[in-house]
Amino acid sequence: MKTEETLIKSYQKKVIFEVTAEEMKKNYDKAFAKVKKSASINGFRKGKAPASLLLTTYGQSIEMEAIDMAINETFRNYLMEKRISPLSQAKIEDVAAYKADENFKFTAILEIHPDIELKEEIFSGLEVEQLEVEITEEEIAAAEKKLLDDYSTVKPSEEAIKTGSIVKIELKPAKSDNWEEKTIVIGENAEEEKMDNQLIGLKKGEEKTISFEDVEGKTTELNIKVGEVSERETPELNDEFVKNLDAKFTSAEMFKEEMKKNILEQKEKNSENGVFNSLVTKIVANYEGLEVPPTILDNYLSDVVANTKKQFGDAAGIDDEMLKNIYRESATQSLKWEYLKQAIIRENKLEVKEEAIENKFKELAEKNNMDVKEIKAYYKSREHKNMLIADIMEENVREFLKSKNTIKVVKELTADKEAREAKEAAEKNSEIEKAEVVEEKKAPAKKAPAKKAATKKKTTKATKEAKEAKEAKEAKKK
Repeated sequence: MKTEETLIKSYQKKVIFEVTAEEMKKNYDKAFAKVKKSASINGFRKGKAPASLLLTTYGQSIEMEAIDMAINETFRNYLMEKRISPLSQAKIEDVAAYKADENFKFTAILEIHPDIELKEEIFSGLEVEQLEVEITEEEIAAAEKKLLDDYSTVKPSEEAIKTGSIVKIELKPAKSDNWEEKTIVIGENAEEEKMDNQLIGLKKGEEKTISFEDVEGKTTELNIKVGEVSERETPELNDEFVKNLDAKFTSAEMFKEEMKKNILEQKEKNSENGVFNSLVTKIVANYEGLEVPPTILDNYLSDVVANTKKQFGDAAGIDDEMLKNIYRESATQSLKWEYLKQAIIRENKLEVKEEAIENKFKELAEKNNMDVKEIKAYYKSREHKNMLIADIMEENVREFLKSKNTIKVVKELTADKEAREAKEAAEKNSEIEKAEVVEEKKAPAKKAPAKKAATKKKTTKATKEAKEAKEAKEAKKK
């Protein structure tokens, strides 16, 4: 057997097989024996018909059987020898006809995992930004407010609407008959500030027509009917409240310190994730020509769709293909990174040592306030332990990449800064355009040039001509 291999794509290989005439003769003989044993020919018992009659009747079937035997055996031996596991059923094509005493050829198209040739510059010597971690009083206040809002109660109110009121309203454009129901929290949405301010002071059952200008200076009028007005009763963040949340807290101050610590840890985690994601993006971009095998991508997307539907039900009626298209780009990037990550692990001989697993057991026990034996019992199963090892390896990869690249700590990420500046510029342009529209409305209309001047000009000319004629006449008399 001879083979000629060609890489069509990073995940697709074309193999031309050539089977010798001697090997094909063996396959042909096997096929003939198989047909002879089962063939039914009138006047002869099975297996007793003469060879000439069998060849006349079943010659083509014998040849096809010999070809099938040759393809199956040759392809199987090739996969075992090369230790290849195709990702999907191989496509067999260009199958030659059987000819005695001639070599036999066929072609197989295989879908395989890409062979990653990883150079160090792909994943090393890069520079990425890391957001400096700090916690502000505004963030702490927002976290406290969210917590208290979660434990607040909502009660109907007969009082006038004020900031923080929860209001059910009906609204419609002034020139429309179609009412729309809506529930709003006064002062919660900056985009609805103009409407909110005009509702303050109203009570349940009252109506009002409100108006405001859009960015183009056009006035919009809305008819509003006020429905139920409710107020949120929020508990106080005191010692009693935090003790009811968790007995380990003895005071509100102790709780606030814990909350501050948790916020800081989450921000640090987010900052670290941002660094890792930036590195991954650059590494994937650096490795050109990597393509994800269609079978791997489709299987991955099928899992994503199944998980999405499990989490959100029927996903609002979106069909599977539409969901796959939504996630296709991010799935492709994730799978590219998985190939490159495995290559980084393999080429740099990264491993998870038993000591690291033991340290992780202790860390998890302390974090979850459990005994180490309980943690070990949970991870005793092969599935759970493999998941733990994968998590530790992920940490190893992150630390390895950080050691190979430059991390620049900044107050504001370049991408965020550019987005902020673009937004500010757009808002400024919008304000300028709005001001120009207002000025155009205020400016007096320009008057058309008067025709009186032209008439005056004609009269002056006529008068001059008449005067000259009169002077000529008088001169003639003299």
